[in-house]
Amino acid sequence: MTRVLYVASDLGSSGPAKLVSLLAPALPRPAFEAAVVDLTGGASVTMVKRLRDAGVPCYDAALRGVIDLRGLRNLRRVMTAFAPDVIHVGGTRALQAMSGLWFASLKSRLPPIVASGIDAPLLGSPIVARHVAPTLAEVWRLIVSGVPVERFTISDPAVAACEPTPDATGLRATLGIPPAARLVIAAGRFDSVAGLKSAVWAFDVVKYVAPDLHLILVGDGPERERLERFAKALGFDDYRVHFVGTRDDVPELLSLAELVWVTHNVGGVNVALEAMAAGKPVVAFGNSDRANSDLADILVEGVTGRFVPYGDRVRLAAISNELLEAPEVARALGEAGRRRAIEHFGVDAMASRFASLYDEVVRTPRPAADLR
Repeated sequence: MTRVLYVASDLGSSGPAKLVSLLAPALPRPAFEAAVVDLTGGASVTMVKRLRDAGVPCYDAALRGVIDLRGLRNLRRVMTAFAPDVIHVGGTRALQAMSGLWFASLKSRLPPIVASGIDAPLLGSPIVARHVAPTLAEVWRLIVSGVPVERFTISDPAVAACEPTPDATGLRATLGIPPAARLVIAAGRFDSVAGLKSAVWAFDVVKYVAPDLHLILVGDGPERERLERFAKALGFDDYRVHFVGTRDDVPELLSLAELVWVTHNVGGVNVALEAMAAGKPVVAFGNSDRANSDLADILVEGVTGRFVPYGDRVRLAAISNELLEAPEVARALGEAGRRRAIEHFGVDAMASRFASLYDEVVRTPRPAADLR
């Protein structure tokens, strides 16, 4: 049996967290046993319940900073008790924690580490045996950051099947959305990467020809308060933008949308996949050239969604208006997206790929640290 410990920067709505929530329960049993450590101390109750219901234990090792000796001791206790054969770190905070533990243990050798969702400054960390990238665009970022070719692996991302929410009326009511309103939804962290300011700009253009249209923004982050002020100033006496915060029910929320916007400068893969799984057309910033867009491996231009040039808010509004005025075209894009999500981005296939990767790194001769 191979024991895999997932050290998660968070168990919320981030990309690394969603990967853990899908992957840990799907690993083939009894060949694999998985456990999850949350480093925030504020994990999503829904996500933790989902993991535990699937037989995946979850531990709390809240880390209050990069050098938090108490948090590192808690993490080491979990590792000692679980005795992992391989560690999968998800997110930069998780790799920082493992690096801190490595230094605190006088650079003792750790079990082999697989990493995903890591920011550039830590990509070259010497403790990582293998970086996993979901797209070719991310592979290029790994190469540019100096990661040796033999230390990265491409593994397609995955998404769970999504059914329409059984209580659409109730969900709309909790969000303060009129029952008959049509919705455009965008999601991400409120920072420069997710580009949600562009979504507000574009919505202010398209709303004038669609008086029943509302924009839903899902997520949180350092720019949220500023963006709310901007949206209210722009909307003035016709304000139809809803900031709904970080949510556990994003797939159900997406099932209410007419369109889903992905305005990220980098990434946005999870939002696009969840929209496709919900059968919704995606309009995204990007380029269908595989080398230039994270979404080029996900969306098929004119088949499952539409690309617009990065930052082109006017084009985003124009394409969206075309689809809103041609619901049969939008419906066809959404249905094609759902088929592609099911056929190419299934969870079981991803779990099989990661199982093979874990076995490979464990078989590579590499002494584990004695963390007791």
